[in-house]
Amino acid sequence: MSKHHDHNHNSGFTTGLIIGGLIGAVAGILSAPKPGSQMRSELLEKTDDIKVKAEDLTSSLRETISPGVTEISNRIAPTISTAKEKFSPLIDEISKQFSKDSSENNSETGDPK
Repeated sequence: MSKHHDHNHNSGFTTGLIIGGLIGAVAGILSAPKPGSQMRSELLEKTDDIKVKAEDLTSSLRETISPGVTEISNRIAPTISTAKEKFSPLIDEISKQFSKDSSENNSETGDPK
């Protein structure tokens, strides 16, 4: 394989790993038999955890890649940033909606949360 093909494969794999993690976490939470308010709270926590893990993964990749593969790390970073840019507004919107729904449910039940 050529260097160019290897690079595209590696950056695609990293993007797929992040996207797959997001989808898997959301699917797992949504398929668990729990009350709606508890599920929304856990989904909010998980989306924050996923953001942190994605940022940690990015940092870890940058720290462990040797100087000999600088070109590859420079190409992976924009791919991860693009994935974050695409998913960050969606995650923020989901978080806002769940926060809104949660506060509406708490006001209906008299729960001060």
